[in-house]
Amino acid sequence: KMKTEALRTYLFVYASIYDAFQLDQLVGMFDLPPKHVHSVVSKMMIKEEITAFWDESSKYLLMQHSEPTPLQRLALTLADRAAQTVENNERLVDHKMGGYGFKEAGGGGGKGGRW
Repeated sequence: KMKTEALRTYLFVYASIYDAFQLDQLVGMFDLPPKHVHSVVSKMMIKEEITAFWDESSKYLLMQHSEPTPLQRLALTLADRAAQTVENNERLVDHKMGGYGFKEAGGGGGKGGRW
């Protein structure tokens, strides 16, 4: 069960990076029988968890790279806006604290500046 979930996780993580996976490679990496690996991957394709297909010989899993769905685009937009909000809040705190979270100690280094 653990090896099967490791295989699924590996495919979820690396499906967007690689164009193809060799069945023998997946079998070797996860120490699972070829029929089991083929079954797990095929179920993931049927459930639309990954967008891929087997080649004619069923020895290579070919990945289809597609544009993000509308929901994925909204999630990316939300993440970008959240990061921007965090950055703005940090700037506000830095401004109120006297600059980058550090108050001037006075006379450090003889240059008179923060740097």
